[in-house]
Amino acid sequence: LCIIGAGIFLNRYTRHGEAVEIPDLTGQSSEMAIRKLQSLGLEGEVTDTGYVERLPAGAVLEQSIRPGEKVKPGRQLTLTINAAEPRKVALPDVADNCSRREAEDRLRTLGFRLGATEYIVGDPDWVYGVKYQGRLLNIGDKVPMGAILTLMAGDGGEPLTEEDSLGT
Repeated sequence: LCIIGAGIFLNRYTRHGEAVEIPDLTGQSSEMAIRKLQSLGLEGEVTDTGYVERLPAGAVLEQSIRPGEKVKPGRQLTLTINAAEPRKVALPDVADNCSRREAEDRLRTLGFRLGATEYIVGDPDWVYGVKYQGRLLNIGDKVPMGAILTLMAGDGGEPLTEEDSLGT
C-alpha cells in the first residue's frame, strides 16, 4: 500500500502526463507574450534586451525555450526584447594614437560603421580625429552602436608654416 500510495502521490506531484506546447513569441510585444504564456499556465520574464532596427521597441527577439517544445505547466520562460534604441558604446582612444587602418579595425570590432575618410593636412594615414554626424568626438563619448563614423586622417601634405600663412 505504501508503494502504491507513493506512486500516486508522485504522479500527481510531478504532473505526469501534463504538458503545454510552447508558442512562437518572436515579434510580439512583451506584454502580449507574457499574457499568452499566463493563459497557458506558464510564466514569462524579460531578462535581456537587444536591438533590431526594423522591429518596434518591446518586441520579443528571443525566448529561452524553442517554439513547439512541450513543458510542464508553471515553467518559466525568459524573454529578450527589442530596446528602443541601439546600445551606446564609448569611443576608444584612436585620435592621435593610431593609423587609419588600425582605427578602422578597432571601430568596426566595436560595431561601428565607417563613412568616407576625411583627409586633412598631416602625416599620411595618421588619425587626427573622429566625427559623428559632423561633430568632432572626444575619447569616451558615447555613440550608438552601428553609427557611421568619419575618420579624419592625414593626407601626407606638409602643414603650412606661419610664414606661408602670412604670405612672406
